[in-house]
Amino acid sequence: IMIKGVSVGGGEILSGYVLAMDPGSVEQTISGIETKEPVFGLPALWIPESEKEKAQMAGYTVVDAPTIIATHLTETIRKYAQELIGRQELQALIDNLGKSHPKVVEEAIGTNAFNLGAVLKVCKGLLKEQVPIRDLRTILETLANYASVTKDTDQLVEYVRAALARTITSRLSNGTGSLEVMTMSPATEEQIIRAYQRQENGGPTLNLEPSYFEKLIKALNSTIETTVFNSGTPVLLCRPMIRGLLKKAIERFVPNLQIVSANDISPDASVRIIASVEA
Repeated sequence: IMIKGVSVGGGEILSGYVLAMDPGSVEQTISGIETKEPVFGLPALWIPESEKEKAQMAGYTVVDAPTIIATHLTETIRKYAQELIGRQELQALIDNLGKSHPKVVEEAIGTNAFNLGAVLKVCKGLLKEQVPIRDLRTILETLANYASVTKDTDQLVEYVRAALARTITSRLSNGTGSLEVMTMSPATEEQIIRAYQRQENGGPTLNLEPSYFEKLIKALNSTIETTVFNSGTPVLLCRPMIRGLLKKAIERFVPNLQIVSANDISPDASVRIIASVEA
């Protein structure tokens, strides 16, 4: 799979085989060709199509080649969506919204509250964390509301995320409204908050000691590996003031972790804490 001529993913499909994955409930194992599921890197087995029913009866999740390819493409597009939208594409979306909601567009952009580039940065910030931007009306209305408060992209992204709380909750709960999350122990979260610093000529930053940062990464990965989330996506709930900074700090080391604050969760959602991270 290539974006702008650069490879961002790939995999191999075996003709005549299907992919079998253990969802964690398999009691009787089967034999096959060991591999990694290409989308999330989970352990899997290639088994002959003739053994599909046997694997399903044993408790395996079995997917065929077309499904694997479609899922891989979908997840790749979602992962790199921020690279697929530019000024031209965003302008087309805004022009379309302007036909039905001209006042919204006028207040957010027409009055010079924000230029196209500033709106694009916010949209890219949302897409980078897989937050859909299809509700462009809410995004622009939120930007218009906070135009006099700040022009900082990171802070604006947090305001927009709060406005899109229902969208975020629905996506992370697979539309059920029931969200399973892990949290950090009070001591761990307090340690991160103490590392929160405001720079004189810039925005806030997290100044974590390298040794503690390494310990935190290990604790997060260990908890994720031993925890099963009903949505299939690991979610960490933390305080609003550190959410964005923490995501930026750890995304290279824990790339599949979704980090949310209470502001990102719909008020009517059901939230259940299923694990705690201690670092």
